[in-house]
Amino acid sequence: MRVLEKRSPRCRQQCIDNALKMYQSEAPTSLAQLYQLQANLQIARARKAPKVILDNARQDNLSKEEPKDRFLKTVTHSLNLCGFGKATSHAHRDAVVTLLSRGIFHLAKTELDEALRNFDQVLKNAATNVVALLGKARILFAQKQYPQSLRLYQQVLQLNPNAQPDPRIGIGLCFWAMNQKEKAKMCWERSLEVNSKNWASYLLLGLEAINRSKNTDDNDDDRTEAYIRGTKLCEQAFKLNNRNAATANALFDVFLQRGDKSISIKLAERTIQFAETLALFGSGHIHAGRLAQMQGSLNEAHRHFNAALKSNPKNSLAAIGLAQVQLQNDEIPAAIHTLDSLMQPPNPQKCLEATVMLASLRAFPRVLDLAETPRLNGSQSGTDAYQKRKAFSNFGDDLDLFIEAGRLWQDDEKPRVRLLEEAVRVAESRVQAGGPPEPRLLNNLAVLKHNKGEFKEARSTYEAALTEASSVGDEGMATTILYNLGRLYEDQGEANLAKQAYKKLLTRHPEYADAKVRQAHLLICENRFDDAHELLKASLMSQKYSLNARSAMTHFYITQQQFKVAKEFTALTLKDHHGSHDAYSLCAAAWVFFNIARENRDPQAAAERKKNFVRAAEAYERALHYDSKCAIAAQGLAILAAEDALGSSKVAGTGGSDEAMRKVQGAREALDIFGKVRESLNDPSVYINIGHCHFVRDEFGRAIESYETAKKKYLKRAVEHGIHAHQLFTSLAADKSPSLPYSKEIADQRRKYGESLLRKADEQVSVQEQHEQAQEARLASARQRRTEEKERVLAAERAKIEEHQKQAEALMEARRKAREEAMQWSAALAQESDEEKEKKAKKGKRQREREREKDREPGAGEGELSEEEALFSGEDGDDRPKKRSLKKRVVRDDDEDEEATAAPRKKQFKSKETISDSDEEMP
Repeated sequence: MRVLEKRSPRCRQQCIDNALKMYQSEAPTSLAQLYQLQANLQIARARKAPKVILDNARQDNLSKEEPKDRFLKTVTHSLNLCGFGKATSHAHRDAVVTLLSRGIFHLAKTELDEALRNFDQVLKNAATNVVALLGKARILFAQKQYPQSLRLYQQVLQLNPNAQPDPRIGIGLCFWAMNQKEKAKMCWERSLEVNSKNWASYLLLGLEAINRSKNTDDNDDDRTEAYIRGTKLCEQAFKLNNRNAATANALFDVFLQRGDKSISIKLAERTIQFAETLALFGSGHIHAGRLAQMQGSLNEAHRHFNAALKSNPKNSLAAIGLAQVQLQNDEIPAAIHTLDSLMQPPNPQKCLEATVMLASLRAFPRVLDLAETPRLNGSQSGTDAYQKRKAFSNFGDDLDLFIEAGRLWQDDEKPRVRLLEEAVRVAESRVQAGGPPEPRLLNNLAVLKHNKGEFKEARSTYEAALTEASSVGDEGMATTILYNLGRLYEDQGEANLAKQAYKKLLTRHPEYADAKVRQAHLLICENRFDDAHELLKASLMSQKYSLNARSAMTHFYITQQQFKVAKEFTALTLKDHHGSHDAYSLCAAAWVFFNIARENRDPQAAAERKKNFVRAAEAYERALHYDSKCAIAAQGLAILAAEDALGSSKVAGTGGSDEAMRKVQGAREALDIFGKVRESLNDPSVYINIGHCHFVRDEFGRAIESYETAKKKYLKRAVEHGIHAHQLFTSLAADKSPSLPYSKEIADQRRKYGESLLRKADEQVSVQEQHEQAQEARLASARQRRTEEKERVLAAERAKIEEHQKQAEALMEARRKAREEAMQWSAALAQESDEEKEKKAKKGKRQREREREKDREPGAGEGELSEEEALFSGEDGDDRPKKRSLKKRVVRDDDEDEEATAAPRKKQFKSKETISDSDEEMP
């Protein structure tokens, strides 16, 4: 065996094959041990063989080597032949070795249950077998039973401190898994002290140092030192064992940061070919994909990232890499699907970078065009908005994230300004740390503040951006910022500074058409129309197809009341200069058509007027088609609807009786449009148009409110223009030039007149305020009187209602008492009737008894008896006393229903004329 150890694996295998041939012919009883030796030798060779061999490896070409599976198949054959030998005195020992070999073989194939069964079978007979204990400990560690695995490794260390593989490595791994990292580090350091050639100790200590270098709580020096130490340890581990995937994977980033891409790709391919776990296999493909993407090999990068995703569909790095490659191949829907799959159940990944990337893709114009139909139905907008809000929750100090978020929130001003301010803050911190400045961010932030009317803050931001752009030598950015600064000077009323800015800009770039347009606008404000016209023509000569310059020229013709020239010019713009897709050019053309039609008062030109109105409406509609938020186009259509320009071709005021009705209908339609325009266009003209519509509909109160709102806005603008005019007249009067094209006296008089108006302004404002206060007091007094009168009427009504309630309650009480009395009276009558019936029954009984007694008396004549019978019989009803009968009927009148339904009464007997002795018993 010692001779075999000194030879190469091929020589060992050849020696074993020769021994097998010799023993098969001479000593068959020793075949089991030879097969065991062959199996273990093949396991050792499989341990150093690649698991996968890449066909198209660029640096780590292992096509001449045999894969691990081939060696493992040979092991299977050898282990199956171990039991064919005859029984010997060493049968028990051979069985143990065979079980251990089978356990190691199953462990190499990651068949943990079979391996554990073999190791347990060995431990039943030999509880201190170190190999079985190490195998079982490794299996328990793989099953995440760290405490049980730790106990087995510690038992091995007690049994054999010099065991190989070193149990201290396993003990340290168990401690690390149980978050006892200091103990783990001590175990690995001790292992290195015992065996300085243990590559696993170098690797684990190197990974621990590299991880510690990423701790932001430590200072930079400690982190740098830890990183350097970790890389050196990993390099030492790779020197001792260059066929370990974990070591190659750890060194990839080290050599990539050094810029050595050839070694980096070799390490990535080494990781792929020798990986024993899916995590290492996927990591190797990700590294190879990154390098291929950096070198422009998109197909190869796509293949590597796709392989990494197949090994783990929820690998965030692989999904992001694949999505990036798909973006570079212009496969945007595929990239969205890749990122969606990453964040969808089961096991959705909460990856900020992937979420931001997905939000950016959904905001991309081509993706929005693809999703236009579902977005209009409202099925996607909520999901997209949720993804965006989810992505913007925590950006840290990532400048690109803030910029991207600001672009996504371009329709909402407040979040956009806040995000850009955060981006500027991050950029300034980077500049202080020695990074390059970002003038574009300052320019964008200044533009937003400029649009919000925060001129002071915008001016300082523009100036800072211009300084940074000049410092980095970005001429294009400096030109843009200088133009924006000139526009700000205009809005602040500082025409001289604006002129200087535009002049400086044109000195650098004489063909800058927009600067010439702004100079022409300033000349128009000074009534220097000829000079302005020359500048506009010069700008058109330099940039013939500039729609901004052509729009400015159209505006110039309109201000000069040259509507026919403006009409021809706009028609040329729409036809030959690509203005048919420009909202501003279309609005200008529509305005020209509308004014020509409205100013045409000739009754004979009705058809021409109607034609121009229709053209204006079509131009406004096309402008809204290209820019759905164009408030000017919407207001133009509303004016056409309010004036019934499309419904009638007659001159205003000459229509029939239904003209007023059509105007009311048009005003109602126009009000809906003006209400939406008012939200986006803060201009007094909108309120005036709204007031006109309310006036047409006889809603005078609302019309007055709209007119008052417009008046306040116009007054504010008038005050601003007044101050500006006073400044201009002052500068004109103070001009010391010998020859001037105007009279200084007139300018001085206008200045003095303006000053007198300004002096009277406080007095007039005070008078107006007093008048408004008095008016408000009168209105308040009238409202107070009206409120008091209303309260008085309400109090009288409440008193009347209370009185009616009291009367109703009294009436209810009286009725209740009457009902109680009636019930008592009815009960008394019923009781009297019952008593009378009892008396009559007793009296009839006594009468019949007396008659029977008389019949028994002698000497009684028949005539007398007949007379009594005739007297008391009921046959002669005419001789009854009527009064008695009426009295009885009165007694029974208390219950009419009872009388109506009662049965016929028995015959009533008349009372005697004389009272006999027996009658005394009657009450």
